[in-house]
Amino acid sequence: MKWQGQIVPNHWQIMLPRKILQSKAPPASRPDCSKCPMDDIGDPRNYARCCTFYPEMPQFTLTEAYLERPEDDVWQSLVTRRLLLPEGLIPSPYRLQRIGSGPCDFFHRQTGQCGVYLQRNPICSGWFCRSSSANQEAYWSAIKHYIGHCETVIRQWLLEEIGFDLESYVQCFDELAAQVTKISDLQTEGWRRDIYETLWQGYIGHEWELMCRAYEHYKDNIQNLDKVLKSRKIRYSKSFTTALRTMLGPHYRGVEIVSYENYFDLTTAMNKAQKCLEQENGALQGEPNSLVNRVLQTSI
Repeated sequence: MKWQGQIVPNHWQIMLPRKILQSKAPPASRPDCSKCPMDDIGDPRNYARCCTFYPEMPQFTLTEAYLERPEDDVWQSLVTRRLLLPEGLIPSPYRLQRIGSGPCDFFHRQTGQCGVYLQRNPICSGWFCRSSSANQEAYWSAIKHYIGHCETVIRQWLLEEIGFDLESYVQCFDELAAQVTKISDLQTEGWRRDIYETLWQGYIGHEWELMCRAYEHYKDNIQNLDKVLKSRKIRYSKSFTTALRTMLGPHYRGVEIVSYENYFDLTTAMNKAQKCLEQENGALQGEPNSLVNRVLQTSI
């Protein structure tokens, strides 16, 4: 899907409010990867450029990429290294500590391209290494938070729809909060084996089968996702999120670690996007409450 001058994942068309989709974003200087700033500063990781981030991806977008290129070695690696959880690609606490140490698992060093570009997560989709205005930064930050919330709602809904015990899954994270610094495998950067097996609830060895079932249900119900977004709340472990933020701090290596609490505040996120558009004389001027009303229906 082409939107605001760049290619973004197709599912954004389902999730974003129509007024935002039809509006024009604040003017931005397009990033030019052929003139990467990391080249200028002599960063030894410059071959990966900005792709040193370890993304979080919901199972339905991750599986779409898997089914497009099942022969890629990365898919078995995600299982072997225990980087996958039933919700999708969820970085372990240790991996979050290493954000910026990349390259990303989906970065193709030979071509310099992203292997999941059409399914990439909102942080990657809305990343600008050089920004031309504060309005641009605020606008894309709001969009990223909104999409992140929607993806989380849908990935959890899918698990419940295919019979996965989401309640027990969330409760596991409550129990892990006290040992958040000890639940990662430092060799693979994934989740510790016993933790991984507990979280997968008997699906060990069948991880991709579960993911494909969730994806098929997503495709079968794609026209009803708007109702899901309006009616569902995110389930999460507050104690685990608090422990993780204490471990990492609000920022690490210049990358913001956004907690689920921030995902919840969709009214604030879309108010920011709307304000940016109004300041740039965007298409939403004169309709100050249209987005707020839509967002209030999907927030908790």
